[in-house]
Amino acid sequence: GSLNSAREISQSEAELTTLRQKLTTLQSNYAALLIRCTGRASNSLSLLVPAALPLKPIGPNRLMFVLVSMAIALVISGGAAYLIEYLDDTLQTPETIHRLLKYTVIGYISEMDEDMKKGTVVLDRPASLVAEAFRALKINLEYPNMNVGTKCLLVASVSKTEGKSVVASNLALSMAISGKRVILVDADLRRPSLHKYLELPNEIGLSDVLQGKVSVDQAEIQAHSEYLHVLTAGSTIFNPVDYLDSEKMDQLLSEISTSMTTFFQLRARHPVES
Repeated sequence: GSLNSAREISQSEAELTTLRQKLTTLQSNYAALLIRCTGRASNSLSLLVPAALPLKPIGPNRLMFVLVSMAIALVISGGAAYLIEYLDDTLQTPETIHRLLKYTVIGYISEMDEDMKKGTVVLDRPASLVAEAFRALKINLEYPNMNVGTKCLLVASVSKTEGKSVVASNLALSMAISGKRVILVDADLRRPSLHKYLELPNEIGLSDVLQGKVSVDQAEIQAHSEYLHVLTAGSTIFNPVDYLDSEKMDQLLSEISTSMTTFFQLRARHPVES
């Protein structure tokens, strides 16, 4: 209606005729598809392969699962054991110590039960393997130093609760039982325990001697054997390193050696009934 020229009107009528023809074609197609969808269609089935009847139950193979689980557990446990052994850098055998440190092991004390962790195992249970180990240690200490005449031994450990007091007390008793003159000194002035293992009093001891409060003769105690004297740690002091690393300590060791020699010489001349 807005067209003014005949040419424009003629073009518009041609386009309109084309669109009507397309609309008629689409409507015809839609009607045909609608008829096909609403009508009934026929289906056909064909047997390709007949199904076979199962001869045994279908399920997991339990035997195979058990075998595979055992194999996996064996591999994991073996790998874990190898890893633990590989990461363990402790020295557990005398052969390993000799190979790595080039030192000869002179004694080997086996693991002790709680009732044997005391300083008198060689007296209470002389037939035990632990007591025999202490006697073997005594012999191994004496044999290479037979001509040298070593008189002073130091028993130490890297950390606490490693058994130095048990070793020191039983080794001293082993020597005393064999007739050696021994004086056992507890120089652990921070955590003394030697008196507990030997069941001795600890009112006076090494710390009191180093401070000049008492003499060695007043502080030492005869314990479990006439050949064994014990100098316990004594009263607590706050600077034990200064006392142990002093000239007084060197003088004390010399005095102990001299006094023990003189004491047992007198005992040999004038025995006293105990």
